[in-house]
This record gives sequence, structure tokens and C-alpha cells, in this order.
Amino acid sequence: MAQTISATASNKLANMGVLCALLVVVLHVDCLASQGSLAWWVRQFLKEGLCQVAVPFFFIAAGYFLAGHMREADWWPRELKKRIRSLFIPYLAWALLYGAFMAVGVMLTNNLSHNPLFMTLDVAWSLKVFGICFEVPQLWPLWFVRDLLFLCLLAPLLKGLITRYGVVSLSLLGLLYSALYPLRYTDSSWATFITFFFSLEGLFYFALGIALRLKPSWDFPPQRQSVVALSLLVAIGLFIGSVWTTSEGLMWGHWLRWVGIPLGLYGLWGVIPATPWPRQFTALAFPIYLMHLFICSGARLIARQWVPEALSSLSYFFAVSLLAMGLSALATLLLRACLPRFSAFLFGGR
Repeated sequence: MAQTISATASNKLANMGVLCALLVVVLHVDCLASQGSLAWWVRQFLKEGLCQVAVPFFFIAAGYFLAGHMREADWWPRELKKRIRSLFIPYLAWALLYGAFMAVGVMLTNNLSHNPLFMTLDVAWSLKVFGICFEVPQLWPLWFVRDLLFLCLLAPLLKGLITRYGVVSLSLLGLLYSALYPLRYTDSSWATFITFFFSLEGLFYFALGIALRLKPSWDFPPQRQSVVALSLLVAIGLFIGSVWTTSEGLMWGHWLRWVGIPLGLYGLWGVIPATPWPRQFTALAFPIYLMHLFICSGARLIARQWVPEALSSLSYFFAVSLLAMGLSALATLLLRACLPRFSAFLFGGR
């Protein structure tokens, strides 16, 4: 039997999940404003700051929920089977759908700088030879799904390390993640590997989620509101500092963001309500995460073709963000109402 969690933790996890899905939408909207302008600062603060907490939270939540089954007999093969449906099938389905979508979009806009056939085939990363299989999927958010599959394969090892060594194992993973963190912002092939194929960030936060569930004394302890407020203020300051320093070419500014992410997570967790948001709303988290790039990419293709100057405006940035959120939610509700089985297939049973 799965280890139970409190109603408060369950509600906050669901609420935080959909909030982070919305942050990912904002992360993927273009704003090509000139450096130093208000639009540039807003975009960079959101992209390189606040929105960076979203994916680490997803890894924490995934590790936390998986660890709830780790005390059951034969938990690993059973949980792997579940993730074939919940992760692997949606990965392949949405990769192919987005490849077809982009191929059609490129052809319709006569953008011959891209090869539609390659764009369609590129998403099927599992069919590539080993030497070129580390690329980011065309549907960018799918890198998280792919990475999570690998982490689930490592779950027994992580369970053993955390059970035996506790904070020492987490500290070593954190040091490795910290030491190589700036590398992810370089153009090397290793940067792609440790960011989007076998994410060190994902490894650390996934292990943290497991530890929170396996160590009862760590399981979302009570928070003081003064500490929560201080964490948020410090995180905002670190994010702003990171944007400024990295724009000046100072690589150490990335470590400001590295410190700001856990502080931002702690602060957001403290302010997220324990009262459950409507189930229909929180159930949109994974679909919005998967679908929003269709709208963002479509808007970008249209804007580049007919109104390229719009790409540098804040009005475009916020309008497309809201449009992507709204249309993704609407499409999900329609799919679930009209094609429930197909919807369950696309969203991994969610």
C-alpha cells in the first residue's frame, strides 16, 4: 500500500503543480526586446529567475510520489510499468504530433531555412544512433519527460543512497550539481547532456523529493511566515543579480540563480494555499505543460511572417502567455469531454 500523505501536502502539491505549469508557459514565450529595456528586464527576470523554479518542483514532486511506493514489495517493476503509460507513451505521441505541426507550419510560412522532414524525424530521438541522441526534443518540454524516465530507472539506487547516507548523499549530489551548473549555459555538447538528457538539476531535486518522503522528519515541515517572506525577497534579489551579472558576461552570476531557485521554491511553497483549488483546474497541469508550445510556436511563426516588430513588445509577451494558457486548457477540456479515451492516452492516464 502506498504511504499516505496529509491533505495539506496533497493540496499544496496539486496547487503548486498547476502554478509551475503556468510558469513554464511564460518561460517559453519570446520577447526579443533590446538589452536594458524594460521589456528585456521583465522577460529576463521571469525567464532566468522566477520561472526557473518550475521544473525543479516537478522533479521534487515526481520523486516524492514515487517514494510513496518504495516500501512496498516489488515496487520498482510495478512503478516502471505505470510510467510506460504515464511518461513514455505521451513522450512519443506528443513528439510526433509536434513534429508534424512544425513541419506544416514551416511549409505554410515558406520558411525554407528549416527542413520539415528533418524536424519531423528529429523528435523521434529513440530511433537515432547513439552519437546524436542527446539533442533537445523539438517539443522542448519533453526533455523533462525523457529525463524523468531515466531517473525512475535509477530510483532503487537513489533509495539505497538516501536510506543509508541521508543528507550526505544529497550534499554530494548538490555539490556536483553546483560545480557544473554554469556549464549548462555554454555551447558545449556536455551542456546539452547534463541539462536536457541526464539533468544534474533533475537528479538532485528528484533525490530531494525521495528524501522528503522517506525521511519522516523532512516531510514538508512547518514554515514560519517571516522565513518564507525573507526567502522570497532574497530569491528575487538573487534572480535580479543573476540577470545583471550574466548580461555583463560574468559566469559566476549563474550561481546566484542556483542559490535563488531553492529559496524561491521554499518561499512559493510557503505562500501557496493549503486549501484545494478546483480539481478541474489543477488537473490541467500536465496537459498545459505539454500543449502550450503549439500556441507559442504558432504565434511566433505568424509574428515573424507578418508583424515581426511585435516580438519585442511586452504586450505580445503577456498576450501570448495568456493565450497559450487559455487555449491549452480549453483544448484539454474539449478532449476530455469529447474523446475521453484518446485524452487519457495522450496525457498518460491523467
